Amino acid sequence: MFLGLAALFVRQFGHAILEPACHDEEKLLLGYNTRNKTMIVLTYTAIPIVLMARGGVWSVSEFAALSNNIALQWWYWTLIVVFGRVLFLTWKHSFGIAMIWFAKLVTDPFTDIVAYFPRPTQHA
Repeated sequence: MFLGLAALFVRQFGHAILEPACHDEEKLLLGYNTRNKTMIVLTYTAIPIVLMARGGVWSVSEFAALSNNIALQWWYWTLIVVFGRVLFLTWKHSFGIAMIWFAKLVTDPFTDIVAYFPRPTQHA
């Protein structure tokens, strides 16, 4: 979960800072815009901080004992975000459109691998 959150930070940093020219085009997409993605990432970040502060956990050993709870809270937050978006898109557009977005979300990690790794070129 921690590695997933780090990957999410890096990806959102790239969208927010390195690709600012695409913000206008985001309005046309069904996915989240950069502002909403930033709020989601900030909530992921706040969950362990709130849990640690509420439980008085500030040492590494106490944090290790709390890590299962943090991972569970992140899992619940992920379910809320994903299925909340599916419900919103179903309400705003249709169930079919919501399922297209859901399929894109699920397949993104696999299509990103193909997109980000260079392909060998054929020489004629």
